[in-house]
Amino acid sequence: MTADRAQITDRAQMLMQQMEAEDVCGQLAFDCLRSSHLCEQALAYEVFTSRFRPHVMPYVPTGTDVPMLLLEYMLRCVVEDVSDEGCDGLIHTKGEAFLELRVPLAEYWEKYGCVLDEDRYFERLAEFLKSTDYHGELATHTLEAFSPRERPFLNAMKAWKRDPVLSRYVAELEEIFGGAF
Repeated sequence: MTADRAQITDRAQMLMQQMEAEDVCGQLAFDCLRSSHLCEQALAYEVFTSRFRPHVMPYVPTGTDVPMLLLEYMLRCVVEDVSDEGCDGLIHTKGEAFLELRVPLAEYWEKYGCVLDEDRYFERLAEFLKSTDYHGELATHTLEAFSPRERPFLNAMKAWKRDPVLSRYVAELEEIFGGAF
């Protein structure tokens, strides 16, 4: 990752100050979430997944898929694999990102009319996993939190099992769960 993408930008600094003052501008938070700077995205992630969410969601254009934007930020953190020092520790490390990958599926998004259904979630994860190196942590940090009998998860794992890349993840999960999909 280039150093400038892990730096605290002026916009990130402004959002941090607003968070500290408990007065976050929704438009600024939304702009940071869509930014190419990881630091700005990290701060926006904190805003959209915290007590600030009800205050900033009215500034998000109707139809914007905030949960998918949050998922994309998490996947980017996995790829970038920033150390704890990235942007003064604000950017999620790879391990933290794996632990947070389920956040975009949280039920509170229903209130805002922007639910990320599990089918789309698993489709995006599959695309990501096929385009990157093997990430064994996915099974232990993210996917094992799903119930092996939940329909969207079960359907996804059955499909993944037939794919030469994704089947490695399914094999790990079968070992974790003690059964086959």
